[in-house]
Amino acid sequence: MIATGGMDGRVRVWRRVKARRGQEPPPNESPEAWKTWEFLTSLEAGGEVQWLQWHPKGPVLAAGCEDASVWLWQRELRRLGQQLTCQCLLDGQ
Repeated sequence: MIATGGMDGRVRVWRRVKARRGQEPPPNESPEAWKTWEFLTSLEAGGEVQWLQWHPKGPVLAAGCEDASVWLWQRELRRLGQQLTCQCLLDGQ
């Protein structure tokens, strides 16, 4: 899983997936089979995102913004279908 941050104040979360149906994955599960990224969710931060960091031991994502605010989201470990759900731990206020 990877997170990207933008000047628009949004954090987007992606995951790597195998080749989609209808596409033949390369033989022997080579790295080429995992080149597709699937968008999971978009999160709102306080301003332009300057940095992102996943917690090393838990499902928490931190984002630092240009206004010096720090945002934290906790990834829920359950899935609703293929949807990833996140909750904001602190709302910056």
